[in-house]
Amino acid sequence: MTINNLDEKIKQLKRKGVEFVHQAPNENQWGRYTAFKDPSGIVHEIFESKV
Repeated sequence: MTINNLDEKIKQLKRKGVEFVHQAPNENQWGRYTAFKDPSGIVHEIFESKV
């Protein structure tokens, strides 16, 4: 899922008790991203584009 503000989305999800895979977002040439687990343990990623 692509979002506009990764830091704000992380805060929102953490307030709801979402478990993240890494301590901080990762970054590559296209943007920043992070991964979290849903209640079933399935990993999902959210992405903030640099463009």
